[in-house]
Amino acid sequence: MNLRITTRHGFIGINGTQGKTNINYGKSNFAMGIKAPKIHMDITQPKVKIDQTKPLSEIGQGKVFDLTRSNVKKSKEAIFRAIAKTVQQGNELARIETGRNVIAEQAKDNAFGQSIPEFNIDFIPKSRPEIDLEEGRVEINLEEGDVDIESAPTEVNLDISRGKVEIYLRQKPFIDVEYVGDNLNMSI
Repeated sequence: MNLRITTRHGFIGINGTQGKTNINYGKSNFAMGIKAPKIHMDITQPKVKIDQTKPLSEIGQGKVFDLTRSNVKKSKEAIFRAIAKTVQQGNELARIETGRNVIAEQAKDNAFGQSIPEFNIDFIPKSRPEIDLEEGRVEINLEEGDVDIESAPTEVNLDISRGKVEIYLRQKPFIDVEYVGDNLNMSI
């Protein structure tokens, strides 16, 4: 038996449209006020006071009045020594009865008999400078700032169009069975 089978597939068709969403909103009503913070600072600088009067006077470079006083004192001492020596030499000249050659002795003493100054090594100055410290300070005052915000809500419009999907049968399926041939053998 010869059969011819013819088939055709079925097809589905789909039509669709996309959904859309539109959002519309107006301008927002927004206001902002700012008060800036402020910092107030009061600064007192530190001070260092150095008094070098005593060490400088020890090396001969003190204040003018101190040096003048010292020189006056040394000058008076030198004058009194010179007066004492002149008086002594005058008294020696007045004593002629001793029989000595007083003028020659005094001339020799005045020329060569003066004492030779002694030299010594020492470290100067002996005292330290006086140092006083006055500490500095910083006072900080903070004035806080402020932010003031005012906002009014706005209207929002939402427009939505839904999407669609259509499904349909584009081509129907079928099966066709056909006998082809001349012999038919049938048994029941």
